[in-house]
Amino acid sequence: MIYLIIGLTIAITLAICMPPMMNPDEIAHFSRADQISRGHIIGQRFDARTAGGEIAVGIGSVNWAMRNVPMHPAVKVTREMISEANAAHWTDGVTRGGFANSVVYPPIFYIPSAIGIKIGKALNLRVTDTLYISRTLSAVAAVVGGAPAIFVSGTAAPWIFTILTLPTALSQSATSGQERDRSVCVCLRCSTRHRERREADNLLRWQHSAPSGHCSTAPSDSVGPDVARHSAGIMASSGNRPGNCDCGNGGLDDIFRPSLHSSSYRNGLHDQSG
Repeated sequence: MIYLIIGLTIAITLAICMPPMMNPDEIAHFSRADQISRGHIIGQRFDARTAGGEIAVGIGSVNWAMRNVPMHPAVKVTREMISEANAAHWTDGVTRGGFANSVVYPPIFYIPSAIGIKIGKALNLRVTDTLYISRTLSAVAAVVGGAPAIFVSGTAAPWIFTILTLPTALSQSATSGQERDRSVCVCLRCSTRHRERREADNLLRWQHSAPSGHCSTAPSDSVGPDVARHSAGIMASSGNRPGNCDCGNGGLDDIFRPSLHSSSYRNGLHDQSG
């Protein structure tokens, strides 16, 4: 809950307050989202170095209005720039645009931004207003998508929380691009992998904590109820009872042998001589 409050507040604020096209490569990402909103998932190659697709003329008009700001710290956004950018509409026509650096990305990460563009076109909004909607939807999707990564990470939750609330991570979520969604997917995979390894290590510690030649029932609070029931079922199916299991002959040792690469095995907790 703390992560959602912090993440949504900061990300949505950045999405609304950042001037149009001021995020890194935003014109390329917004063009890719517009292309996907038109149903064109695969881009077009124009020549050996250029690729892209059909996009709205208004996107280029907004970028042209803000052209003097990027890479020039001394130049500030003015009311005249914003007014020129706000004059662009989706009804200005369609053109062929090049955005080779973003056309190669998978469309799934642009779905929130593409939905925002569809909403803006349906409501006949300006291109700049549609950009703010796309940013907001992308921010909400990215922050909410990061919550499961923290929830399932267990002891790694503080680290995942720290990564997802870094200024760079939250600023990326407030764009129409796909960097934040990819980061969330990476964190989610790291969280699930950490949980898998932790359960495997706990199971091995339980297996080899009993005297040689005997196993005791795995406590559910150490390896989890699902793993405990699974291990009990394995012992029952192999003809062994908890407390009298030959781990070296067809018991849990053979069943869970694929997990023996874990840290507990490398640290010497597995004793094959027993």
